[in-house]
Amino acid sequence: MCKKLNGVFAFAIWNDKKQELFLARDHFGIKPLYYTRLNDELVFASEVKAILKHPNCKAVINKEGIEELFGIGPSHTPGISPFKGIKELEPANFIIYSKDKFIKKEYWALKTKNHTDSLEKTCENIRFLLEDSINRQLISDVPLRLFIIWRFRFKYYCNICE
Repeated sequence: MCKKLNGVFAFAIWNDKKQELFLARDHFGIKPLYYTRLNDELVFASEVKAILKHPNCKAVINKEGIEELFGIGPSHTPGISPFKGIKELEPANFIIYSKDKFIKKEYWALKTKNHTDSLEKTCENIRFLLEDSINRQLISDVPLRLFIIWRFRFKYYCNICE
């Protein structure tokens, strides 16, 4: 299911019939999702501080996580957090959790391919992708008052690259 989603997300779905929890994170990990396993519980949240509020969760420093935090800041190794036992669900991963199982799996991976399109086709694709992205962002539950669109002349920019 996650492969078909377009956008940023981190969510949980409870299946009452199977007594299973499904957690997922977007393809590039834009939305955060942290979790820890405490005995037979899975505690999860979009922020570490929310997990630390759980009465059975102790704030014990993870040396590797702290070194990364001070060394490279917010850019860190996926899955690492500054606290022991608290993990970040990696981008493009999901978890299925129940009393009897814990399955963590990657559902998508970025692949590189040789670029074979012509310059014109490349410009056309970029135009489509940018316009599609902008149109998706214009969808709103409330009226939009102001939105500035900066339109490129892709042909012009592409000609500079020649």
